[in-house]
Amino acid sequence: MTEERNDEYDYEAFSNREEKRRVQGYVSRYLKQAKSHLENVSKGSF
Repeated sequence: MTEERNDEYDYEAFSNREEKRRVQGYVSRYLKQAKSHLENVSKGSF
């Protein structure tokens, strides 16, 4: 593997990690809000 190709791969791997972390944040917030909403609905309040 050439040095240039290796740098390209490192950037791609880094980019994938950043995207995965961002998506996990979105999912985590969504699940937290969904759980809170479900609890409020079960108590009869919105």
